[in-house]
Amino acid sequence: MLYTKAMKAEYEILPGLLEIVEKYLSENQLSELFSSISNVKQEESELLEQRNNHKKNNSSDMQIRDDIRKQVDGIVTYAERKLPKEKHLMLLNNLGKMTIERGEFDLAKDVYSKILKFAMKDSRLENIAAYSLFSLGEIYNRQAQWKKSLQNIDRAYKLFKKQKDLKGMAKCENQIGAIHLGQGKISLSNKHFEKALSHLSFRRDKSVLAMMEGNIGTVKSIQGNFDLAYTFYRRALLKFEEAGNLKRVAEVRHNLGILLTQKKQYDLALSEFDICLRISLNINYLSTQGIAFLGKAYIYAIKDNLDLAITYADRAMKISHLLNDRLTSAEIYKVFGIIERKRKNYLVSENHFLTSLRINKELENELNYAETAFELGVLYNEAGREKDAASYFRKAISYYKKIKADSEITKIKLFIAGRNNNKAH
Repeated sequence: MLYTKAMKAEYEILPGLLEIVEKYLSENQLSELFSSISNVKQEESELLEQRNNHKKNNSSDMQIRDDIRKQVDGIVTYAERKLPKEKHLMLLNNLGKMTIERGEFDLAKDVYSKILKFAMKDSRLENIAAYSLFSLGEIYNRQAQWKKSLQNIDRAYKLFKKQKDLKGMAKCENQIGAIHLGQGKISLSNKHFEKALSHLSFRRDKSVLAMMEGNIGTVKSIQGNFDLAYTFYRRALLKFEEAGNLKRVAEVRHNLGILLTQKKQYDLALSEFDICLRISLNINYLSTQGIAFLGKAYIYAIKDNLDLAITYADRAMKISHLLNDRLTSAEIYKVFGIIERKRKNYLVSENHFLTSLRINKELENELNYAETAFELGVLYNEAGREKDAASYFRKAISYYKKIKADSEITKIKLFIAGRNNNKAH
């Protein structure tokens, strides 16, 4: 619309917001709204110049987050006064989706909690309440708050079941499986993925099916079945690309990067991470930006390009702190541990690995704990602390036996055998 372009020229409106609200408000309402929550460029050019200079400093991210909060809060308040209930809730739902994609999880929780406040009072809005609970569960999952995530998903499932919403039930089972997968509980996650598929046996929803295929691909990747994992990822990718779901495309591209890293095809993996980053930057999706930077950091650490590894690890850590993503922070500490081990800074490396282990233990993430335990074992082996090394190798092998990850067990045993052969000579 022509007037939206004029508004973008007149007001400092954050990307994505105008495109959402213009679906629900008239031209006059839009002008009234944004004049009350935005800085007018023509009248405040001097202030904006100072602010642009400020954005070049380290505090720029906090300034941007403040802007998002201010404008979203203003929209929520205005819409509540001006729109009928259902239209108001639809607008809030779209704002919630946008704030999730931008990594503004606390703000997204506020938006969905507000939707719930209205929807739970009216039985006709139960479906909206169910999807809001599901979204809250998804947010808590991203922050590794497993119990809160499961509580919200369980409440959503009960509402979907009451409405006989098979798609909603399938999404809940898939999300529960994803939560258990995030903790490294492979067998339990598979059970829920199978339940999710059963709910779709008569109604094959491509978007939900693609999410399941992506999750199953991750299970196969963890278990070392790389060819089957690749097949599931490609299936998911094709469906998401056909649907134009760029957020999910970015996630699958990242997963392909991880898979190729496991296969030691590092150049191909870097290409996937770069594709993931391009998409994520284009749609302002912070979650996949952070983990793509992490993937690149790990590869450059393995390839001994330590300066570049630190650069990407620092960028990943900055995003993980913004998102309160402790799960990713634990993985970043593991990469820092690898970097310092390669530099022979064993005490610093040990501290990074132990920090990673502590966070993973607190988050009950067995998979990441096992991965870091192996890396710590390698460190202790290099430092001549053989008993400590053996202890952490056993911890890693114990978990991999439980999930039947034979390739990981073989990797550790080959490392131990190589160490013993070196001692013999």
